[in-house]
Amino acid sequence: MFDPGHILVDLCERRCERLTVTVCNTRTARVANELVKPESRQNARRLIGLVYGLCPLAHLNAFDAARGAAKGISVAELRERTLAFGESALMLEALTENLRVMTLEVQTLLPAGPRITDDITNAKRFGSLRGKVQTLVHVASAMDPLAASDDGHAWTQAAEVVDQVLPGLTDAFRDMLFGMTPEAWLETATASPEAMLDWAKAHSDRLPAAAWLVHVAERGPRWGAVDCERLPAAPVIMDELGSRMLSESGFALAPRLQHRPRLTGAFARMEHAAIFRPFSRRGPDALTLTAARLFECALALRLLEGGAQSRMRRFAGLEAAGTPLVASALTSEGAVGTAESARGLLAHALTLDADGLPAALAITSPTEWQFAPEGAAARVAAEIVRRLCGEGPKCERCRQALEQTLKEALFGLDACVPVVFQHRANGGQPHA
Repeated sequence: MFDPGHILVDLCERRCERLTVTVCNTRTARVANELVKPESRQNARRLIGLVYGLCPLAHLNAFDAARGAAKGISVAELRERTLAFGESALMLEALTENLRVMTLEVQTLLPAGPRITDDITNAKRFGSLRGKVQTLVHVASAMDPLAASDDGHAWTQAAEVVDQVLPGLTDAFRDMLFGMTPEAWLETATASPEAMLDWAKAHSDRLPAAAWLVHVAERGPRWGAVDCERLPAAPVIMDELGSRMLSESGFALAPRLQHRPRLTGAFARMEHAAIFRPFSRRGPDALTLTAARLFECALALRLLEGGAQSRMRRFAGLEAAGTPLVASALTSEGAVGTAESARGLLAHALTLDADGLPAALAITSPTEWQFAPEGAAARVAAEIVRRLCGEGPKCERCRQALEQTLKEALFGLDACVPVVFQHRANGGQPHA
């Protein structure tokens, strides 16, 4: 049932023509189709936490939100039932994923940069955090918020698990990502792109995220710029999203809003926030995509403080402001639920059978938005190829340099899905 998929970057050299690049997402709808087969429906929810290695808590939140909408239960009602456990766990998952990306994954792009995990203490700490998030996945998979029994004590205990994870996660961000408390970082490094680069230069010898910002800044102004409209907040697009995911063949895997590809993720969410305005004016590029991730992490840690009741009020406030973490709607074709993951908007659209089990299911992940045909990744890659080697790489070293540059340029769009390169000459068969 697993369908990990990857991003395929096809580089084609044609005689007497420029080098061309095509970027495509190889994920299929096989897993979603398997989950709604008659023999799987009863266990579909439990299986989601197992088969989706990327963002399982986001998948569970979106799936539960859609099921709730189909049964007339709002996200606000689910929040009250569960003491906001789903949204809290979703944020902890996103924070842990961002910590992994901005400390471990970014190291692979910086051969001469700092290695945060050379310190065995940090390596053990990160492993412990991943284990605790996995515990949250097990708890979320076992406790269905739409189940008839409403065990308030169990949800209280689940909320306490969130409280137990948060202090260690905050300390990890202080030591491994920001080099100071998240609050201090917000005060000193966020006034402008220049202030953030000052912070990055001061910490680039020991923090991979800081070294990465210095690296992309040295690539030149607006390097890795993304010429793509942003995806609006979920409530604005729910009707179109839910209807088209279920009724249009191929839409879920190659989505377009109002017939145009869109950029999702931290920059799209932060673009209109006052605190991010000095960065959003610059537009999305390699530097501001990373900056948006860092902003969201610091703000999310603040949002999670204070216990379950405080979190419930803050999540309700986000919903009232039109920027919910989880949203749902009932459309003409069925129900849709969305969850904001670290990588961007994740959506589940479904219909239920007579027993209340999923009869049809379509899933659109952030990868589908970022790597849609003619979308953000395709445009970034085309510009990189045009600038570097429009005539085609002339040697093996040139080819390796091109692949490395493309990896770096695509990193800010989705650092979690493997990128595979293939090269073709004159439209022939690919070679690695």
